Amino acid sequence: MNTIAMGARHSGLLDRKYREFFIPTILMSMTTTMSIVVDSIIVGNMLGADALAAVNLALPVMMVYTSVAVMLGFGAATIISVSFGKRQTGYAGEIFSSAIVGMLAISLLLVIGQSLYLESITNILTKEPSLRPLVYDFLEELVYGAPLIILPLGLVYSLRADGWVKMASAMLITSNLVNLALDLLYIGPLGMGISGSSLATVSGYAVGGLFFFAYAKSSERNLGFDMSICMHPGRLLKNLKEIAVTGAPAALSSILITIKILAINIMVQDVAGKTGVIAFSVCLSCLSFASMFISGAAQAMTPIVGVLYGEKDYLGVRFVVKRAAQVLLISGVIVVLLLELFPGTVLHLFGVRAAEVLAEGIPAVRIFAVSLMGTCFSFLAMFYYMTIGRKRISTAISIVQGVAILVPSAYVLSKIMGVSGIWVSFSLAEAGTMLMVYGCYQRMKRNTPGKYDSILLLDKGIGSGDNVFEATGTDDEESVEGIMERLSLFLKEIELQETVAADIRDSVREMLSNVVRHAYPGSRKGFVDVRINDCDGRLIVNLRDSGLQFDPQTVMPENTGNKSGLGLVKDRTNSVEYSRIIGFNNTTLTFVYGQ
Repeated sequence: MNTIAMGARHSGLLDRKYREFFIPTILMSMTTTMSIVVDSIIVGNMLGADALAAVNLALPVMMVYTSVAVMLGFGAATIISVSFGKRQTGYAGEIFSSAIVGMLAISLLLVIGQSLYLESITNILTKEPSLRPLVYDFLEELVYGAPLIILPLGLVYSLRADGWVKMASAMLITSNLVNLALDLLYIGPLGMGISGSSLATVSGYAVGGLFFFAYAKSSERNLGFDMSICMHPGRLLKNLKEIAVTGAPAALSSILITIKILAINIMVQDVAGKTGVIAFSVCLSCLSFASMFISGAAQAMTPIVGVLYGEKDYLGVRFVVKRAAQVLLISGVIVVLLLELFPGTVLHLFGVRAAEVLAEGIPAVRIFAVSLMGTCFSFLAMFYYMTIGRKRISTAISIVQGVAILVPSAYVLSKIMGVSGIWVSFSLAEAGTMLMVYGCYQRMKRNTPGKYDSILLLDKGIGSGDNVFEATGTDDEESVEGIMERLSLFLKEIELQETVAADIRDSVREMLSNVVRHAYPGSRKGFVDVRINDCDGRLIVNLRDSGLQFDPQTVMPENTGNKSGLGLVKDRTNSVEYSRIIGFNNTTLTFVYGQ
């Protein structure tokens, strides 16, 4: 029998869950980026390079909407995931309700403010007189659709946190497909020009958002929605503050992207004129394309890491982060190689065919592509530190990677190297971010000796050590026996009384057998993780599997004194708790022996 079958803890169960989240999360990430890419391709080919540049110049407005959705949506989802791990479902529902109220209020305020000052906003976004009418026309439709964009973008994070990753993905895939179809309709047969592009974006989000009503009507969701939170403004504001602070690093990253685009656009226009702006537009679209994989791989881990961190399952956290890092490395290498080998093809894809623009764009794409490997690290680190509550580090990543290094270095290098210096500055910003994160880790390690042993900043004194038992089994009785052998050795090592140890062994064996029979019946295959913590006279057993939903409490007999089956478990434990979180069956048995 191999080591996995013998029960040693491994990443099999969590790897499967990460894969389950990975593809849908990549597709979800497309909604925040694909509309930009699709609009750029269609606008560039159907309306020309000037219209493509106008869409790029208007991008900061869309980034503001994304920032609001990320701050409240991702912030709420992070709190929800950790709350699920702590088994605080009621509080998770209150956070969910508060986030919806906050997103709706802010989006309506944006509609009012932007509609009043649309011409001024246009003048801020571009200095080029010939592009101002195009930018104005694009924004005129977009600003009134702010609520229809912000709410779906924000809600998908909470759906993912509740394990509805496929519905979240379907919501955004639909938005993307509708946007693409209406782009062609509005710009082509209806002849709406650049206004049609922005109207297609709003329409796509509106249609995709309809999926949320199916979630709201489902009895299987864990998140409740209660508008009565509006009757308690003090609690609502407190919740919104916590949500905003938690989501601030990711939102700040989006805001800084807006500032970065504005600053780089100005520098590029000064150094290289309109051809430089078009080249930068293509670079941004390449970044948007790469971000679908980079951001998707990083965000796929966040609901899982949040739950595991709330449970203090730090070995599980390490497993998931390692898998995400491997996926990011592979994705980053593939994207960089494609951009380095085929820059001309990429430019043609976006409708760039003029010789002078190709001459500017090919080296721009190649130099810019190098920075994407650093972007992989920055995204992974930022989302990870946000999830575990390291807000200062994640905020510092947003600032350093966003503008603190990029903008000054782009300005200086543009004077020395011309427009090529601007492209080089993107790689310098990513390198500086890596050094900053490593420096933060070393400083915390010096200030708290013996507490941290890796850049993940997980407390070595929690969730590990001689009083913790961890194992993973497969869906067969032979694997159960392997776990039981290791468990017997563990119970001897912590010197429990034999009667207590026998109760624990019998209960764990029965629960594992139930996983084999009910969670993975027939030909279904899977894993089960077992974690046991011995702490202050209590021994807490956690069993986790990703099989069919099965709550052992629903079939336990009411009377005690049973000698077999789940009745034995009820008779010999002090408590049995069950929850279904992100598609996991989670059962917790508590044994009190220190009285």
